[in-house]
Amino acid sequence: MKLVKLKILDSFLKEAIGGEFTLCLYDEANILHLINKVDTCRKGKFFIKNYPEYRSLLHMTWNPVKKRFYRTIAISAYTKNNKFFEARKNPRLILPDGLTIFLGLGLCKSEGEEIVDFETFKKEIRKSLL
Repeated sequence: MKLVKLKILDSFLKEAIGGEFTLCLYDEANILHLINKVDTCRKGKFFIKNYPEYRSLLHMTWNPVKKRFYRTIAISAYTKNNKFFEARKNPRLILPDGLTIFLGLGLCKSEGEEIVDFETFKKEIRKSLL
């Protein structure tokens, strides 16, 4: 088991779900597992005023059809020794113990990028988390 910290940078999201999470994850966990664990800890209670189409933090950040983060999602991650860790470009990388991840959102609505509807998301996300 390992501890990984997730810090939310956006004020509207901090207000809705909290600004910092320190989570105990299993050894093989990656960033998708981390974000999913935040959603699990919140027990499905995810609502952001003015953005009701987003049903979870993972839904807001990850496109399971294209198997990538939305373009407007900013992710920076640093190890205990302040070494940069490339979690965004390679979301399958196993997260090291003591990692701190900073997550910024530009909200997924960007020019030419459609949000995956929640029903499709639910079907496809299982494949991403395997």
